[in-house]
Amino acid sequence: MAKAKLHHFFIHLAVWAIYIAFPAFVLPRPFSLLRQGDSFLTFHLTETILSIIFFYFNFSYAIPRFFFTKKYSLYFLSIVLILILLSLIFRWGLISFSPPPDMLKRPPQDMLIGGYIHRMMLVFVASFGLRFYMRNQQIEYASLKSELQSLKSQIQPHFLFNTLNNIYGQAISNSPTTADSIFKLSAIMRYVLTETDKDKVELARELEYIEHYIALQKIRLTSKTQVTFEVVGNWQAKEIAPLLLIGFIENAFKYGISTEFETEISIKIDIQINTLLFEVKNTKITTKADTASTHIGLTNIKKRLELLYKNNYVLDISETEKVFFVRLMLQL
Repeated sequence: MAKAKLHHFFIHLAVWAIYIAFPAFVLPRPFSLLRQGDSFLTFHLTETILSIIFFYFNFSYAIPRFFFTKKYSLYFLSIVLILILLSLIFRWGLISFSPPPDMLKRPPQDMLIGGYIHRMMLVFVASFGLRFYMRNQQIEYASLKSELQSLKSQIQPHFLFNTLNNIYGQAISNSPTTADSIFKLSAIMRYVLTETDKDKVELARELEYIEHYIALQKIRLTSKTQVTFEVVGNWQAKEIAPLLLIGFIENAFKYGISTEFETEISIKIDIQINTLLFEVKNTKITTKADTASTHIGLTNIKKRLELLYKNNYVLDISETEKVFFVRLMLQL
């Protein structure tokens, strides 16, 4: 969050720097005007300061306090009053600086003074557009956090109870893998509870979580289901959104195993320089109710991908009568 605020600060700083320097690129003879002792620079800087005041008054105060709370009358009244006040200040500045009598006749100054209202309109539109954009981003982010919390709440009780039952069965039979299963379950719960509140986590931690999850799922499988899990490439110093891939893997175990038929689940993750290729293939053992539930789960995953990665991913989901296949290419 601190990085995002710093990023926004530098963007604002750069935009205002360009705004201040803009006349040097559009006005004829800007440097010759300064050498002649004109008040052009002083007027331009004054107008810029007033524009900045108006921008942040609208952006940080008027829109959040009045417009977003549907107090439209107060909003438009506040905008009119601030514009009148700033215009009076600007006019007072012109008189105070005592420009030469022929200043208003010069084209560059005409562009400065005559364009004051137009610039304020531009600043108004910019502040309005940016505030709405940021509000939409905040809404999407809040929705994303809510979905992630929902995902965590689904994983914990459902997966926890099933795994505890499986570990209990191991303990009853004095299985030598009982302690290792408890360790993996503890690592999973610690990861879900402490790491997934972040926007991004280390890819290595996410892969470890997936590995533990698959290992615990294998406890309940019979010899009818074959599971392969492969990770290729260098995953060090890379990050990914937490719990992003697990939904596809959950679906594979939920709808791709059987105690009667031969089934197969294949999971492969290939990490290249800045790209992650994720593939899951499983035999289909489903009912109509299962299929409907799968579609709901996949819709939620697609929404998360769109919110988190926008145009930086390619998702391909296909199925035949017997096989369900997911292929995700993600820009890290």
